[in-house]
Amino acid sequence: MRGTPRFNLDPNAIPCETISPSEITGLIEAVFGAGSPDANAALGKWSNIQKQKAAGDLALVVTKTWDLIDFIVTKQKQNKLPANADSERLGRALFCFAGIDATLPQSTNAWVVYPTDLTRTLVTDDGHAGVRLSGENVDAISLISIVPSADTLNTNLDKYPVVYEFSKYPSNTFASEIIAAVCGSIDVNTPDSVLDRLVLGHNLGGTGFELLNEVPIDFLSCGDLVASNAPTSIGDRLLAMLLPKMLYALGPGASGIGGTLLEFSPIGPVDPRVNVTPNAAGTSAPIGSLVLPSPAVTLSTPNGTLLSNIPVTFAIASGGGSITPASTSSNNAGVASTEWRLGTTTGSNSATATPTTGGGAAVDGVVFVPAARTFTATATGPTGVEISGGPIAGSTYAAGSALPLATVRVVGENNRTVEGYSGAIVASALQGGPLFGTANKTAVAGVATFNDLSIQKAGATQQLRFTAGTLFANTGVFAIGAASAASLTINGGNNQSALIGTVLGVAAGTVAPSVMVKDAYGNIVAGQTVYFSPSNNSATVTPLVNPSSAAGIASATWQLQSGTNEMLASLDATPTLDESRFKMFTATGTTNSTPIVSCAVGNQKDPISQYVVRVDGSNKSVTDAKFYFSITGSANALTPYNLRVDARVYDRYGVQIGAVKSSQVSQVYLRGNNAEQKEANFYFSNAVTSGQNTKIVFTIVPTQVVSGTISFNAGNCSPGNTKCTVTNECKAVNETPIATPLGPVYRLSPAVRLLGY
Repeated sequence: MRGTPRFNLDPNAIPCETISPSEITGLIEAVFGAGSPDANAALGKWSNIQKQKAAGDLALVVTKTWDLIDFIVTKQKQNKLPANADSERLGRALFCFAGIDATLPQSTNAWVVYPTDLTRTLVTDDGHAGVRLSGENVDAISLISIVPSADTLNTNLDKYPVVYEFSKYPSNTFASEIIAAVCGSIDVNTPDSVLDRLVLGHNLGGTGFELLNEVPIDFLSCGDLVASNAPTSIGDRLLAMLLPKMLYALGPGASGIGGTLLEFSPIGPVDPRVNVTPNAAGTSAPIGSLVLPSPAVTLSTPNGTLLSNIPVTFAIASGGGSITPASTSSNNAGVASTEWRLGTTTGSNSATATPTTGGGAAVDGVVFVPAARTFTATATGPTGVEISGGPIAGSTYAAGSALPLATVRVVGENNRTVEGYSGAIVASALQGGPLFGTANKTAVAGVATFNDLSIQKAGATQQLRFTAGTLFANTGVFAIGAASAASLTINGGNNQSALIGTVLGVAAGTVAPSVMVKDAYGNIVAGQTVYFSPSNNSATVTPLVNPSSAAGIASATWQLQSGTNEMLASLDATPTLDESRFKMFTATGTTNSTPIVSCAVGNQKDPISQYVVRVDGSNKSVTDAKFYFSITGSANALTPYNLRVDARVYDRYGVQIGAVKSSQVSQVYLRGNNAEQKEANFYFSNAVTSGQNTKIVFTIVPTQVVSGTISFNAGNCSPGNTKCTVTNECKAVNETPIATPLGPVYRLSPAVRLLGY
């Protein structure tokens, strides 16, 4: 036997046409011609097959059936069968009888191959396709057929039909590689350069495809193809195969394209070339910046088919820099691109794009032309500095306030940001200044942002400069105005002395009290409201509210009262604890009157609700009264208190003579905690007088709600003061309460200085 078949030997497992042995006998006579020697030989083989089946030797039935099939195929190829011979039906009947699931094609291009065969070359009748194999390549008796096919190869590579369907029964792979061969292009217009590079390709599975490893072949006859018009369909190509340019054999003009494979499928010539076309030639960009346009390659076949899903690797070749992404694939337009950022050193840079197999049409064996593309670019340095934002020309900004955010770019060619610049960008003030804030920044990708710059000195022509190396840019000219008023300083008019009633700033030889208004940075503040208030309500201050001038000065005229006068100048309608925001002016109002009572100021506190001041002696006239006060409670900001002094006259019997002779109100600023001995002056334009054997009594009453206790700051008589020799004028503050016309709760207090005559 020539070989042991490996087929299903159960006839019932094969769906077959119901046909009897006698009908098969009739088919054999019809196919070979009844009575012919070939018919008799075939009938003999058929008789033997029936005997073996009757004997139950099914394996031998299969072997003998293949012998008969081989006989039919051989006679078919020798054209010894009648023209109308239905060899396909006969083959199907024999296969069904033997339990073989195979079909005999109605073609002369079929062969039976046995595992014991030596090397065989199987070529189609027209010599345009074939295989070379041996029994070692099959592991069972096999039926091989090669027929033209209308199938399309599963590839977008350029294809050059005809495609042949190579088939094998059983359909398992070969035990080892065989050689398949097909004639080349049927188009006489195909250039020799294309023909010289064609290889065979074939389908794998449902959608797969591979290129065959090339081998030289010498068993086809492609030279008999006749030139004609190019076919317009697969069918036309099958019917009108044109003269090809011979390729890939032992020499020019030899007999076709060969390749090795392990399984059959449609096989045809394919151009393995993939063109790799770059999108741009050399270019330039600032250091560290992206190259524009981005490097890209287009992958296409020589006939222009765009190829997607082909892997492409981009890499830096020289100059440093980076590629993102380094690996990508071509899109539906056949384009693969990346971002290329140049190195940070000026000069030449290069990058490569290398396509690889493993995706799309790029199966093993594809040839990329060229294998890699090189892109070149020149990295250029900075050429300037550009400012976005920052102070606006012609605008005014408050001293010490943050200037508008400025974004500073180091720029290069085409005004592009030099992303590779990472040096310092320094801000400075060209006029005025100095500049405060973070003036020295390190650029990130060529950019620095300045968000906390300020200038504290006021000026009308300020300008900023931003410098990067030797390059710089300036802002427009802007102004710095004063910030909010923060402090007062006495400008003039303090500590003056003049007669009672003199108006400081109006009378010759006097100066109006004035303050200078400044902000926290020492700049003069114009137009700032300043509040002036005297400590004695009978004093006249004009105006009480006055804005500072362009020179930052605010002033007021001030009419003096007797003794020490005080006037508060403040930035706030109600003074605060911040003493830099207010100033106290002092002036002395002089008089021609002489002291009647003059007592020293001491630390003894006589509450004004419990003590009075009494002037004994006949025929006294009081024009001025000066008292010293303090208040209990927590020390805090200066607080104005309005105090009213009432002057009454009593006879020797303690009976009040008439109504209150005079009431005067004065304002005194007290802090609390009895921390001060503040002077308050009361001026009586009409003197308060006493007659023979009468007394003058002064009481103090606050005209507002007071949370603490206001006291006289009492002391003993001033040493050597003759007016204090009268016992009841300067009494010790702790003596027993004495009866007065006002009641027994009052004591006499010496905290007084009385002027009169």
